[in-house]
Amino acid sequence: MTKDVIVELVKTSRDIRPALRLGAITVILVSLLLFKIGHEDVSVLIAAFSAFLYYTSRKATPVPGEFRAVVTKTKLVISEPYSNSWTLIVSLDDICSFVDRFYPTESGYQIEHGILMKNGSFHTYIPAFGVTPHNIFEMAKSARPHITYREEEEVTPMH
Repeated sequence: MTKDVIVELVKTSRDIRPALRLGAITVILVSLLLFKIGHEDVSVLIAAFSAFLYYTSRKATPVPGEFRAVVTKTKLVISEPYSNSWTLIVSLDDICSFVDRFYPTESGYQIEHGILMKNGSFHTYIPAFGVTPHNIFEMAKSARPHITYREEEEVTPMH
């Protein structure tokens, strides 16, 4: 039995705690600078704010979920953070192309990202946390150069 080797992996989550800590440290440094040049009253307020920001960063919970896109030698696996039970697993040999479909709406267009299979089926997915559909396409194309990417404009919505 051969093991399916991972060719590429994208794994992202949205954890805001490091950004809050960096913001708190930056505000503390600004506060020290203001204190040094004689603005003690402003410096104290800013220091209090930065302490609150740092405390919040320690207690904040990360946004649940993790987006994963994995390309092995034989398949593409996409797991979405918004659903614990939804995972798309398709054979790379069965993929025809990655498609962005644009549906007209009253406020513009709705975009549906998906994978068109050789048998005509279409699997939609929602990219998340900074991973773009083009990133996933490039991963799949690195394993199977025949895979293409295209946009279909003015598609009639499916109901």
